[in-house]
Amino acid sequence: MASFHIIVSYVTVVLAIIIAITFAARRFWISRYRSIRYSPVENSFEADFNNGLNSSSFDIAQNILAQDTRAGLDEAATSQIRGLMKQLQCSFDQARLIYIRKVMSDNNVDSTGMPLDNKAVTKL
Repeated sequence: MASFHIIVSYVTVVLAIIIAITFAARRFWISRYRSIRYSPVENSFEADFNNGLNSSSFDIAQNILAQDTRAGLDEAATSQIRGLMKQLQCSFDQARLIYIRKVMSDNNVDSTGMPLDNKAVTKL
């Protein structure tokens, strides 16, 4: 029975040492974990322009020339539009039109901008 208590006390001491080392090194592990988990996304008008998200009808070059400090285009929308451009081999304007039509359809709006909901009031 005494050997059991000795083993338990050794295990307790070893666990206490492991916890103390982990606690002392927490800054190292937390910063390392954050750097693995987080990678900054370059979200600016210049990055959008370089990714081909520009056309004569949607000119963001003016934003770049004006040194616009805003974040750029919506990241979720641009990633979907880039995916459409790649998948369908279409231009930015065509992909943007497909994306907008899908968003409108998802929100129950037809291609003319009229709501498809029977309860929607469109005339007074």
